[in-house]
This record gives sequence, C-alpha cells and structure tokens, in this order.
Amino acid sequence: LPAGEGANALHAGSFVWADLSAGDFSSTSDNQFLIQSVGNVGINTNTPTSALHVNGPIATHVATIAGSATLTAANSVALVSSTPATITIPAASTCPGRQITVKKIDGGPGAVTVLSAGGTIDGAIIFSLSASNKYVTVVSDGANWFVIANN
Repeated sequence: LPAGEGANALHAGSFVWADLSAGDFSSTSDNQFLIQSVGNVGINTNTPTSALHVNGPIATHVATIAGSATLTAANSVALVSSTPATITIPAASTCPGRQITVKKIDGGPGAVTVLSAGGTIDGAIIFSLSASNKYVTVVSDGANWFVIANN
C-alpha cells in the first residue's frame, strides 16, 4: 500500500492480506486464491492438498538463446539455437528445489555444454547435449544438480 495508508485501504489492482490466525483467507467467494490457516495455498481450488496447489495450467519462463549464456533465477527453460554453446546454470546452493531444462534446438554439429556455477550435475562437472532436440532437466537439492529427465 502507498505510504501513510492503512491496512484497510483498497486500490485498483491491489491485494489486501488478512490475519491468517483467524482462519482461511480467500480473495473471492469462489476461492480463485485461497490461503489456508495451515499454510497451504490454493489457486482455483477450495481444497489445496499441498503447499501450493494449482487447479489449472501453469506457465514458466522460456528463453531462446543463441550461443553461450549464463542463466539466472528467472530462467526455467533455455532453448539453445546456435552451437557450440556453453550454458551455465546457477549454483545449486542458490536455488534448492528449482528445476531447469536446457534443450539444443539447432541442427548443427556443435554441442551444448551445460555447466553448473556451483555443485555437480549427477556427480559430473558438465552435461553435454550433442544432437538436435536433446534436452536435460535438472533439479537442485541445495548442494548439487540432479538429472531428472533427458533424452
């Protein structure tokens, strides 16, 4: 809220938080957004069963990258369109639980080398994508990256 305005002030496009100690808080009567007093958050559901429960599709950031690049916390999917290239993913310690997918989308002979800024990738220093349409999805455990999907 703008400086000097009370907690009950409501502005177009704003969202006012409630005291969760009194119970569940919902943004509308049909609970497009729900915070349960136990801490679960539901989007388009009245009965969230996880810390975050989304009843509907989600979107993630997709970037097409020509050549080498260093990914940031804003990146989720990197489509590499010009190789050879090195894609450096963040240090695993900076983003526990985060998943990142890197895919080689060009048809050239150059490889995409995935390198971690900190921690290993399944115990290795690098992960290589040598052919067109190869990808790897990794997840951080807070110390290292682990491959959870690839082709």
